[in-house]
Amino acid sequence: MEPQHCLYLDLSSNALAGEFPRWIGNIRGLFFLNLSNNGFHSAIPIEFKTISYLEELDLHSNNFTGGLDYIFAKTSDGGHGFRLLDLSDNMFAGPVDEDIGNLNAIQAVESLILSNNPLGGSIPKSLGKMYSLRTLKLENNGLTGTIPAELSNATLLTSIMLSNNNLTGGIPSGVINLTSLKELDVSHNMLTGEIPPHNATIPAASFEGNAGLCGSPLPPCGNRSRGQIYPDRSKSNNTVYNVTAAGRELLVSEGESIKLDQPLTSNPNVGGFGQGDAEIVLQSHRAFSGLERLQGLLGLGNLYDGLVGCFPSLGFPD
Repeated sequence: MEPQHCLYLDLSSNALAGEFPRWIGNIRGLFFLNLSNNGFHSAIPIEFKTISYLEELDLHSNNFTGGLDYIFAKTSDGGHGFRLLDLSDNMFAGPVDEDIGNLNAIQAVESLILSNNPLGGSIPKSLGKMYSLRTLKLENNGLTGTIPAELSNATLLTSIMLSNNNLTGGIPSGVINLTSLKELDVSHNMLTGEIPPHNATIPAASFEGNAGLCGSPLPPCGNRSRGQIYPDRSKSNNTVYNVTAAGRELLVSEGESIKLDQPLTSNPNVGGFGQGDAEIVLQSHRAFSGLERLQGLLGLGNLYDGLVGCFPSLGFPD
């Protein structure tokens, strides 16, 4: 069989090494290509663009380098764009083209897996235009910026995996409430705010490692209960702080000047009743001295009641 007539080529897990085989570009009718679990270590050559009928490409677990442009720019004769792309666990560099969702070769992708590549950059908003997309995996890609609300336009999404990046901001309500969503993992980022109410069953582990997140399935947002130790001795989520024995604790050092209403900490995990989520405020000393006087009077009252119970003659006249 001549190479140009090959439809399926699977060379996975064969301990192959070297550069991407340029002769593959001559197989114009190739529909399926799997080179995963080998030792290839080159960039993708320009010849790749000519494999116009290719719909399924699996290159995961190699050492491919360079950009993704020649893959995403593949010609798509007769409407043969990608349906499956697994490029994970390589050394591909980014960022991902912000216009990826408008590219002819990508628009019909159902599974896009780019995890564990040093891509950097942000999550393209145009991914929301990939209306056939069901699986999106962008884990450990060095991504920054926010989770785009436009992802909610890809209504067939069932799995969104974004863990171990540097994403900031909140979780868009439309994304976490996608009708078909079964799996979401945004753990170990820098996300903040309340997790939107949602119907999907998502474990707390999928949100851990985001110091500013709160709300179900994490502890509630009001007094966030972070940095506490629960009765079963387990520690609350996110940053853990050492606790001391019960009793009064000096919060400022001798000689320091603290102004009234000045925050003593900006740590979002430390909060209290009647104050902002992100601060502990020094209150007027009059409030504390008044409280101490009240406690003293209550103590004397309890002592008097006990004495009268034993020695009725000590009772005061009405």
